[in-house]
Formats: sequence, structure tokens, C-alpha cells
Amino acid sequence: ALILCGVLLLNPQAVQGGEVSCPLIIDSETLPEELRPGLHRILDVYTQRVRLVKGGYVDLRQPKTQPSDTCAPELEADNKAAREDLQGLPSGAEEFEKLWLVPLRFEPGNERNRPARWVTGHHDAETFVISYPAGSIVDAFYGLGLVISEMFTAREDANTDISVPVCRPLEDFNHESELTMVGMMLDLSRGKVMKVEILERLSMISALTGFSHILLYMEDTFEMEGHPMFGYKRGRYTRAELQRADETASLWGIELIGHIQSLGHMEQILQWPQYGPLRDSRFRAKMDDAATLALLDRMISTVSSSLRSRRIHIGLDEPFGVDRTSGHMAGGGASAELAAERQAAVRRHLHHVVQLCRKHGLRPMAY
Repeated sequence: ALILCGVLLLNPQAVQGGEVSCPLIIDSETLPEELRPGLHRILDVYTQRVRLVKGGYVDLRQPKTQPSDTCAPELEADNKAAREDLQGLPSGAEEFEKLWLVPLRFEPGNERNRPARWVTGHHDAETFVISYPAGSIVDAFYGLGLVISEMFTAREDANTDISVPVCRPLEDFNHESELTMVGMMLDLSRGKVMKVEILERLSMISALTGFSHILLYMEDTFEMEGHPMFGYKRGRYTRAELQRADETASLWGIELIGHIQSLGHMEQILQWPQYGPLRDSRFRAKMDDAATLALLDRMISTVSSSLRSRRIHIGLDEPFGVDRTSGHMAGGGASAELAAERQAAVRRHLHHVVQLCRKHGLRPMAY
């Protein structure tokens, strides 16, 4: 069976000329098992429904997110005509000559002398082959994203000012990178947190655009047992929601990494009376303090147990005034002795936090 992935309509002139659509075809018989769940999820997101077409083919419809009022009436008519044409196709392969078909095949490889990440695309007879490192499904989906971006483009229709999807021939490509981690940080601590569905969509888009990691920056926006003020009136993720987002991201090989704070930027937590004993300043927790470390231990444990990644980001950026203490401020600064004492306290605090991460089997990173 073949899958027509992302059927897009050509402009009206092309339809009149006989080229009614430019589908992408993926041979499901040779599709590696490791890619099937992620590909099926992409189809679930981007198609309204899937229906069988004569000859054992599958017709994928327009994206769910595309409002019908964004298409000009004539394009809607062309869309309908093309779908009716697909529905009536007989089984013979020769009947597909009026369609611009691109059979796509994925091939995992173990090529030597390659950098950490790579993906290639090349023509093999009438098939376009995406090669990627065996086991690296995130690179396979990056290859699919490159094919989509190379094959489908848009132009402005002079009569309607509507972006009309058009197709262009695929060219060979070869992408390599020595970077094992390419990703972004999502700030989920400014107002309401993103819906889980949006996190899932961003994970998919990240894989298709070549990213491999997403850091979830959560100062206090996660549910932690015994700490009801975490995310209070700000939105917070439950353990089940984080696990769901993590499971979905793994379909495309995306690694979700928890990102907390362990010194500065803790004002959202420290503003509540029960955390007053931990407060060194409005924004910063006490360093090298048993109560602070106990709270950080719970935070690290909660976040890491909700995600499969064995990495965690512990922040440490902008601990403003870390070289000062109330009562020891001379001329807005601190004495050399006090500064040295505070620097030693920072080093001890960092050492303790790193030990907490290692206790939970995590590799910490910091700014």
C-alpha cells in the first residue's frame, strides 16, 4: 500500500492542463517500524480524514488547521474536483501519469566517516530516498521536513491575493552537523502555560525542521505534591500532562528536558509566606542552605520523574545581588572578605545541587 502524504492542489491553470495534484507517496511496506507511529501522528494532525482510493491508495485531505474561509471559491472548486478525480482512479499505475507523484522511501544507514547528525536525499530511479543514521528517527523526520519544504512552496495569486500552493521538482540534498543537540527553550513561566496539544505540535514541527531537543522552562509551573502554591493562579502541568507531552515528542525522536531554577529567578515561589525562611532576597533563595536544598531535591525529583530524559537544566542565571547581604552593603557593594565568602557559598551550593542531580541519575546543565 502507498500513502499519499500532504495532497496539495496546483493552481487552476495546472488543473486545466491535467496535473490535478502533487501528492507525496510513502511506501508503507518498506517504511521502517520505528517511523510508523510518528508518521501516523503527523497524518492525524494534518488531515481531516483518511479514505481508501481504488487501487489500495490513501487520499490525505487538507490540514485541519486551515480555515475554509482562507481559500478562494475557485480554489475550493478545484480542490473538490481533484479529490473526485483521485476517488475514481483505477488500480493501474499508468493511470497515475496525470498526477505528479513522488514515491518516497526511508533507508536507515550506518555510514562511516559521518558527523553526529546527517540526512541525505537522492533520486533512485523513480523513487526519492531519504537516508539517515540507523536509530535516529529525529533525523529521518528532518529529512521528511526537507522534502516537504523543497517540494511544496506557495505563490501569491495575482487575482485573489491568496497564497496558492504549487509544487516544484525535488533536488538531492545532504545535511550534516557535528552538533548532537539542536533545540530551543520554551518559556513556560510567563503567564499561563501552553496547552499540551501545542507542546505536541511544536515537538512535531521541531523534528521536521531539524531540532532534536526542547527545554521546558518551568520555574514553578508544574504540580508538586505537598506544594499547592506551585503554579498557583499561573497555570501548571500535572505529571500526567508532562508524561503525555514526552511520550508524543518521542514519536519523532524529540527529547524533552526539564528546566528549573535553583538559585535566582525564584520569586514566584518565594513570594508565599511558607517559603519565607528560604528567602535570601525577593528573587533569590538562600545558598548552601538545608531547607533550600530540600526543596530543590523535591523539584528535581518531580520534574525528572515526569520525563524520560536523563538531563536537566538547573538555571543559575541572573542571581542578582549574590555578592551582597542586607546589613553588609557598603556603598552599594560588599567588602572583599564578604565577596569571597559569598563566592565560596555559591560554589558549595552548586556542588550540592549537582549532587542532587546525580542522586536522581541526571546530567545537569546550567547557564
